[in-house]
Amino acid sequence: MSKYRVLSFDGTSGSGRLGYIGAGLLKEMHALAQQQGASMMKNVDVFAGTSGGAWNALFFAMHDDPEAALTDVLDFWQNVVDCMPAVDKQTVSIMRELRALTGGAAVVNTRRVRDFFIDYFGRNTKLGDLKQKVVIPAFKLDNRKARRRHWKVKIFNTMSPNEPDLDELVVDVAMRTSASPVISPIFQSIFYRGPGYIDGGVFANDPSMVALAQVHSDAVLGSGSGKEILLLSVGNGRRLQYIEPKFENGMADWGYRPWLLNLFQPFALVDLVMEANMMTTTYQCKRLLRDRYFRIDPDVTQSDGLSTQDVYAAVETEVAQQNTQNTVTRAFAWLQASGWLMPLCDGRGEAAPGAGAEGPGAAAPNGHHELGQVIG
Repeated sequence: MSKYRVLSFDGTSGSGRLGYIGAGLLKEMHALAQQQGASMMKNVDVFAGTSGGAWNALFFAMHDDPEAALTDVLDFWQNVVDCMPAVDKQTVSIMRELRALTGGAAVVNTRRVRDFFIDYFGRNTKLGDLKQKVVIPAFKLDNRKARRRHWKVKIFNTMSPNEPDLDELVVDVAMRTSASPVISPIFQSIFYRGPGYIDGGVFANDPSMVALAQVHSDAVLGSGSGKEILLLSVGNGRRLQYIEPKFENGMADWGYRPWLLNLFQPFALVDLVMEANMMTTTYQCKRLLRDRYFRIDPDVTQSDGLSTQDVYAAVETEVAQQNTQNTVTRAFAWLQASGWLMPLCDGRGEAAPGAGAEGPGAAAPNGHHELGQVIG
């Protein structure tokens, strides 16, 4: 049975880490695949992503060869981070900080990120111009219907040749899916038209289930297609959190202050809801796909997020952790066992050296490999 491969990227993690961590994890698995004479990215059928994960998805989808694009993905992210006005950078004015603290403005102004995307993707580039298929969640604040006017979930996608989303601008979609409430401004369009949108992470920070539902539509995998779905979900690092309230008579009488304004665990409720949503997605995908699904999302001990200024250093630090190495090893074992990998071919269409009798997914001697070789 032929494989249909879905690669899904999370939005910002609860630890504040952005999509450069997910991109770094992919580079590590790609290096292992190359050692085995195999391809990991050339055979991906659809890229899904939310928020910063959508930036990964759109980055790879704009290339004819997503595997070759891995060489430049961290450079792409370095440019993004350089444009991102974090609260500890000079690009955030004192006036904006004061307005944000009093609730009068978003924490950051994403204008420079928008301008970078216009330069990188093109002002007039549409989703239909992309080389690969994408699924991008966002949340539409107004459906602008005369009757039953309401906000709604929006899944931008290019799965069908008749999909109206093909005419959507790549820059608009990138900014809409990442417009995190409170943190970033609501985004409309670079041409100032249409309703406002906010971050797809409000309902699908891990877009794996959204992508799976889209792939199961008749336009993609109809009855008798003879295709088997494989889904690789890539996170950006999970910070282990818990809540230990003080109980009286078996209850903890909490209001909004401990849930949202605790100095030691600020916005705990927001983190909890986001993590619960992602855990549910993992549960659903695992139950539906079983061994045709794998999630890579290593535990982390510290945050970096918007304060990161050197993407390469942040990724190198992360992949050097023993926990991350173990997670990458398990993920690559799944790539081998599931049939995700395909042999690299030479110009005559034959398997490249290293993809011999034992196949491209054969384990390295003693199962060991060196991580970090392609980082930095």
